[in-house]
Amino acid sequence: DGSYVSALVSYGSEVLVGGSFSSAGGILVGNIARWNGANWQRLTDVECDRQCRYVGEQSVCAQTECDLGGPVAALAVAGPTVFAAGGFTMAGGRVVNGVAMYDNYVWKPLGNGVSGGVNVLGLMPLFVPRNGVLAGVQEGACLYVGGQFEAVGASG
Repeated sequence: DGSYVSALVSYGSEVLVGGSFSSAGGILVGNIARWNGANWQRLTDVECDRQCRYVGEQSVCAQTECDLGGPVAALAVAGPTVFAAGGFTMAGGRVVNGVAMYDNYVWKPLGNGVSGGVNVLGLMPLFVPRNGVLAGVQEGACLYVGGQFEAVGASG
């Protein structure tokens, strides 16, 4: 049927799976799903889902409006935040242009996204110098994006 998996990443005690697929275990998931060891679940965008209508427990607009609108090529996790990249322009009903952040149950754009395909994500620790020494305290992470694009959009 053309479905495939292209990214796996640990997410706390769960596993996130990205690729090109519409369902996992009978649940509509829209190209990204999480496995908790017993069940498949979608990464629900709570803001978008509030605007959807439901048939039973399935959202009618899950794939077209509230999930990732195309294949996922890469995933990265920093604490509770998930970064996804691939061949999509929409996530959670918002324009994201190839790269998106899932934070507090909402898909969000990273600036204006990128102008082409993204196929790799990487996180590097961000250290803050203490007393002029780089071996300071880790304050977060820097996200690196790689692929076939010419420009990265500016935020704000």
